[in-house]
Amino acid sequence: MWLGIVVTLVWAILKTVGYIHSPPWQESLPFFALALTIIGGIYHFGRTMGDIQRTLWYIKLDIKTLKGDVKELQQDMKEVKTDIKELRHDFDAHMVRYHSG
Repeated sequence: MWLGIVVTLVWAILKTVGYIHSPPWQESLPFFALALTIIGGIYHFGRTMGDIQRTLWYIKLDIKTLKGDVKELQQDMKEVKTDIKELRHDFDAHMVRYHSG
């Protein structure tokens, strides 16, 4: 894309200065080259946007997975807290029953 722009720009400068003397049909060639350059730029932009969209889709999928994992961890933490409370209760009961004086 950039090469097409540079070639067209150099050609236009040389034509304006008078170094290039070409028939009229050849004078339209740089405009076709410029059009192809613009089309190439649009194509490149479209591919880049597609890559960005695909990346965002994968990020959204990862976020959904992470949300599910966080919910599972929260549930596991509730169970661990419940187990700790039961252990404390059992330990306290043991201490009162067997070690109080």
